[in-house]
Amino acid sequence: MLKKGITILLITICNTLSAQDSYNLKGLVSFQHQLVNIGDVLLLSVNEEKLIEYIEIEKGSFNFTDLKKGAYVLKVSCLGFKEFKKAITLDKNTDLNIELTESTTELDEVEITASKRPIENSNGNIIINVANTIFSSESNPIDLLSKLPKIQISNDRESINIIGKGTALIYLGNQKISLQELENLTINDIQSIEIINNPSSKYEAEGRSVILVHSKFLNKNGIKGTVSETASFRKNYNNYLGGNINFKQNKFEFKFNAAFNDLHPWESNGSDYAIVNKNIESSYLVEVDDTKRPQFIFGGGIYYQINSDDYFSLSSTLRSQKDEFLIKTNTTNTENNIEDYIFTLSDNDDFRFYSSTNLNYNKSLKNKGNLFIGGQYSFYNKELGSDIANSLNDAGLISDQKRLQDFKVNVFSFKVDFEKEFVNKLKLEIGTAMAITDAKTDADLSTIDPISNTLSNYSYKENNYAGYTQLSGKTGKFSFTTGVRAEFTESKGGFVDRDTLLIDRNIVKFFPKAIVNFEIDSSQTLTLNYAKSIIRPNFTNISSVSTYINPYLEFNRNIELNPTIINEISFRFDFKKYAISASYFLKEGPVFYNLAYDGVSEISIMSPTNFEKEVGFSLEFVVPLKYKFWNSTTVLNFATNKVSDGNAIGFKASPYVYLYTSHQFKIDNTLSTSLTSWGYTKHKEGVYKRNGVFVVNASINKKFLKNIDATISVNDIFKTIRYKESYNVNNIIANTIFYTDMSELSFSIKYAFGKLKKSVFKNKDVDDNLNRIN
Repeated sequence: MLKKGITILLITICNTLSAQDSYNLKGLVSFQHQLVNIGDVLLLSVNEEKLIEYIEIEKGSFNFTDLKKGAYVLKVSCLGFKEFKKAITLDKNTDLNIELTESTTELDEVEITASKRPIENSNGNIIINVANTIFSSESNPIDLLSKLPKIQISNDRESINIIGKGTALIYLGNQKISLQELENLTINDIQSIEIINNPSSKYEAEGRSVILVHSKFLNKNGIKGTVSETASFRKNYNNYLGGNINFKQNKFEFKFNAAFNDLHPWESNGSDYAIVNKNIESSYLVEVDDTKRPQFIFGGGIYYQINSDDYFSLSSTLRSQKDEFLIKTNTTNTENNIEDYIFTLSDNDDFRFYSSTNLNYNKSLKNKGNLFIGGQYSFYNKELGSDIANSLNDAGLISDQKRLQDFKVNVFSFKVDFEKEFVNKLKLEIGTAMAITDAKTDADLSTIDPISNTLSNYSYKENNYAGYTQLSGKTGKFSFTTGVRAEFTESKGGFVDRDTLLIDRNIVKFFPKAIVNFEIDSSQTLTLNYAKSIIRPNFTNISSVSTYINPYLEFNRNIELNPTIINEISFRFDFKKYAISASYFLKEGPVFYNLAYDGVSEISIMSPTNFEKEVGFSLEFVVPLKYKFWNSTTVLNFATNKVSDGNAIGFKASPYVYLYTSHQFKIDNTLSTSLTSWGYTKHKEGVYKRNGVFVVNASINKKFLKNIDATISVNDIFKTIRYKESYNVNNIIANTIFYTDMSELSFSIKYAFGKLKKSVFKNKDVDDNLNRIN
């Protein structure tokens, strides 16, 4: 009732609304009375921490429209000239005449000019400038993220982790999006990416870290689009073809993206393990050498700007793919000193479909605040058919079983946010949200010898209701953000043909967050942060889906998996562009994959499992450097983690070092190169012992005829990415290795056409569970 009352009250307030004043800011940019035709114009907040708008200079001029009354900082950057910066107080339409000052350096008769820094550090967060840097040459956002500091992309390109932070939330501006929607963006849409280490309670409770994507603002009414083609050579040949188009006319804007990817991924992993109290030793190697995966991605939306602050938008995205692949497994199994060799062949057809549609309405209440209302529906379907055959001791393949599994998730979400600014930069934000989830798994298992058939229907329903309040402000040299999010989650799961539920939970959790900043002077800041957050298992992991590996081993999901609760405190010191930070965290119920022996079926089961706890400490340094046409950013992290569990015999935890270093060389306005490497040392994390990894990537980008970008990239040059882990859990000693398909040579070409005036497209995802769908 309280949530409904707040919602009705906020909607009622809309009756008092009226539009705020707006102004235009335009200017001419010249050098020695000649117009400068190429450059960037950035409009920033007074403290220069927030990008308000960005446009490119066209024919020596720029024009910002529909700006709110207030104070700004204007920056003009043009190749070969010193940066122009001016404080602007906007209370009327303003025209500027900007005269630039030349800035060049001669070296061996070659003129080297200033360039934009690709990676920067601001308030302890890492900002990656994409537009007009080497990063703009990447063919898609996922490949771009894989080149960024601390970010790790899974081998199947379906999850994103940040070193020391785990899975990250993804935001487009202030709008939460899923990984699938990120894939639907084009590089040409992205101005910059920010890695936020300590997000406030404004973000969802799962927000231990956030990848924040800022859109690029363009110019002129009309049509603008890009077409890109990437040929990628890994173990197999992969092809990426995509494009996007934007149409804008006055207050109406339309966007559409489409891509067809002809993918042939390669996967392999293996393990040697021993079941101590059963006198069993087993060794297997799994390989999927050529998956045929045609993938279609579509996205689009409409946006209508009612006035300078109010808008309505509709956005939709979908992805469809069909996988055909053979899983080949070679196994040597020894039980009671009898050794058998088994070859397993699994012929699989896999179909996946994802779609999500949302509606947004934003209303400015003049001096009384701002109201946002949104609704969203998301759907995911995975259908997997498997024909499995085994050959025992080279006796020939014999059909063993057939499996048909169908997994579906439906999620409906609704969200209301209200914010109000007071005097002295005091800001209050409150919000409420709900998500209704219905997931089903239908399985049909048929065995050949002996003949049997097993049907199962598992249903899982989850209702989540949340509310948050957050207060931020500044007094003197101190600024703060503090808030709390409350969530009530009702979960019920069980097999349809059984009367007893396997899952029946009603949980209330509170997630407080607080950040305090002390500004020593204009170049030095101290920050203290505390946060409590949660990691919920994705819906696939809490289903009854299983995968056959060999007659002695299966990979199963875990319907009893619980969320992980995290408490974290950190301290950071910023000095100019440099930063040093220290953090400590405690995880309750962390999730890891491990083996357990099922005495009833007499097979081993690998599945995700909640362990008792994990504690960690890290000390991190961020060092950006720039000299002439060379830019570099180095991130150095000293860390130690310890995982504990009563069913495990652990190692003594040992520290490790993570290093990321990126170097960009902008030779001129058409040619640039980059060299990036990252890695970490081998270490022990209590239960797990892990190997070290070191990776080197390189690329070269060349612009032709103004509208064509060509890029050659070489990733994992020395083919060194292999992940190994060892553990002793549930009386099973295991050594596991995961091979990757990251070594790559790719050729990419991108063509841009048309022009578009200041794109203001806004659309906010309101479903906080998007990252849990697949």
